[in-house]
Amino acid sequence: MKKLYVFALLILSAILLFTAAFLHNAHGPYWLSYNSDPEYLYLISSLTLAESKQTGSPGHPGSTLQILGAATLKISHALDFSEKDSLEFAVLKNPEFYLTIINTVLVTLNTLLLFIIGLTAFILSKNIWLSLLLQLSPFLSNNIITHTGFYGNGVPEILYLPNYFNNIINLCLLNPLLFLVWFFSAGFILRFGCFSAGVDKAARKVVWQDTSFRTLSAVATAQMFAVLIVAKHPAGWYLAPVFSLSGFMLFLTFLYLQKINYFNNFNLKKGVFFIVIILLFTCAWRIVEIRNLFMQKSQIKQESLAVYQKVESDYKDYLKIYCLFDPSYGPSSSPVSALAFGDFFVNEGRYSEHLRKIYGNSYFYNALDKTFYVWAEEFSIEKIILRGNGNRIVFHLPSLLENENASKIDELIL
Repeated sequence: MKKLYVFALLILSAILLFTAAFLHNAHGPYWLSYNSDPEYLYLISSLTLAESKQTGSPGHPGSTLQILGAATLKISHALDFSEKDSLEFAVLKNPEFYLTIINTVLVTLNTLLLFIIGLTAFILSKNIWLSLLLQLSPFLSNNIITHTGFYGNGVPEILYLPNYFNNIINLCLLNPLLFLVWFFSAGFILRFGCFSAGVDKAARKVVWQDTSFRTLSAVATAQMFAVLIVAKHPAGWYLAPVFSLSGFMLFLTFLYLQKINYFNNFNLKKGVFFIVIILLFTCAWRIVEIRNLFMQKSQIKQESLAVYQKVESDYKDYLKIYCLFDPSYGPSSSPVSALAFGDFFVNEGRYSEHLRKIYGNSYFYNALDKTFYVWAEEFSIEKIILRGNGNRIVFHLPSLLENENASKIDELIL
């Protein structure tokens, strides 16, 4: 029977592995513009750390990921006995290969951890249904103080109240399943921690002495404060760490009910049926979302690859200028622009000479400062035109940037 339970715990781990591979296929190469930020930033940072150098992005909230990436780069390069280049040249020459290795390591670790979490929960609770409920955590998650704007910009004000409460409502609407779990947990805490014993303080004290109940209260409080903080600068991905705890909250809720023999008051089959309904509802919800995400990303990938292939095939003899950075869309979709993006914004061009040796001269337009670069070296577009390239230049820009700034670039050329 225990072997059957272990097999059951492997199911959601396998689904996580399959989902990661499924969505990775939809996303396409890492150099596509919507993938390269932050993947290429992390790759260059990891390479810098692997060479025991100071990275230029200490403020980026991914230090542990960069350290893991650095270790992965060094180990994978050392194990590749056919590789004759140094680690630096090997990574810059074949970045997609090393990004794929890092991705594989991360997915493998998460898959193993999900199984270990489920197995540990089963050993502690002796309840396979609660263990499966805890394993749902990844599937319940959708993956700056002094100024009102993003990244410390805007007016110096703690909160801009007209927008703040609307932001909270929008976060709820964008993540309905996750907020339902939070409201359910908050109601559970109030029901058993405040109102169940009436005015009997001793009875309430017994409830709060339970470890699982106190942990549930702490996690629910952490989620609440996370929403209040993120609502200032709302973006769903900022909530990923705390919303990943939603499955843990459900686990703690039912674990406490099991401890106080709450399920003895009604048919056990009804309780199991209720948990199964939650499992099925969550799975169905995520299957629809994953399908929609797969279709959306696949379409973007196909369009981006088609544009890149057309530029490379139909304009072979043209001088190509790629977007180095656009605040809305990142760099344009090309391998060299992804590398330049990571190198320029992480290390201020530390690897530009090595990149020039590998890929030759590549030209970029930075939408932030309206400046042209050869890798990280600034150049004048007028000089390019005077050299006779004025009628054979192709600008490869993200669509929004192209619509808004095409006229400005035309003015520069004319």
